[in-house]
Amino acid sequence: MRKKENISKMHAYLQKEAESTRGKVKRMLLEWGASLDQCGRKQEEIRKILRLKAECEGLAAEAKNRNMEKGFSLIEEAYDQNIALLQAEIERKLTAKRKMDDLVGMLQKEEQELLFLRYQKGFGYDYIALKLNMGRSTCFRIHDRILTDLADQLEADGFFCDECEKN
Repeated sequence: MRKKENISKMHAYLQKEAESTRGKVKRMLLEWGASLDQCGRKQEEIRKILRLKAECEGLAAEAKNRNMEKGFSLIEEAYDQNIALLQAEIERKLTAKRKMDDLVGMLQKEEQELLFLRYQKGFGYDYIALKLNMGRSTCFRIHDRILTDLADQLEADGFFCDECEKN
């Protein structure tokens, strides 16, 4: 029974932390680090859809001779809609990445390197500390300070205002 209470308390703490401003900044940094890879996968999806659409157009030409082309035009429209959605998602991710690039660009070189290694390369704190010639605890403190600084900057810019998040 006691173990379940501890797990419940831990879950509540983690949920609260994730919803905090610092948690939101961490999530933004995770998205920033993965954005180029995600955009690459979405581009690959677009290429696959374009190949399928080309095959569909070929089949539609055959079907036109047999008066069965209506279904193919609906399929082609669905492909076009999917492509438009994927392109909009890519643009949204790249815009968010550029915004975060600007914020990260204002940090010191060592802080930028730490964020790059942590969020874009996905390395752990032990490796980052070794790579940057610092102790593991120093690495954690710098990361903590970066999160606080970015959260303050984003709050000052009105990024986390409640009304903005609703819109």
